[in-house]
Amino acid sequence: MKRLIIKATAAAGFFRCGVHWPEAGKTVSRDEFTPEQWTILKDEPNLRIGPAPEDTVDVAGAIEDSLRVSVRDAIGQLEPGDFGEDGLPKVEALRKALPTGTKGLTKALVAEIWAELKPAV
Repeated sequence: MKRLIIKATAAAGFFRCGVHWPEAGKTVSRDEFTPEQWTILKDEPNLRIGPAPEDTVDVAGAIEDSLRVSVRDAIGQLEPGDFGEDGLPKVEALRKALPTGTKGLTKALVAEIWAELKPAV
């Protein structure tokens, strides 16, 4: 299946269709998104879409996946006082629980991971 690479035009990356697109690019296949989502992605001026080289390794995706796993593990180590009034884990508490120098931790990422972890009510 033909793979595509989607890159953000901004150094900080860009969120669209529930995905963080890094400036370095993220490799995807066409079946990962609906036709409606592809229309949104193609029309987004903050993203560039092109064919992925055959030997492309999704380094940015691997880093993001690794961060997500680390954050999930860190959430499991938090104490009750490490959660805010909104019920979300506090970003600063997670920074302390993660290895020194961990980059990419944002409140939006924490909220996204927390939504995946917390039981449905």
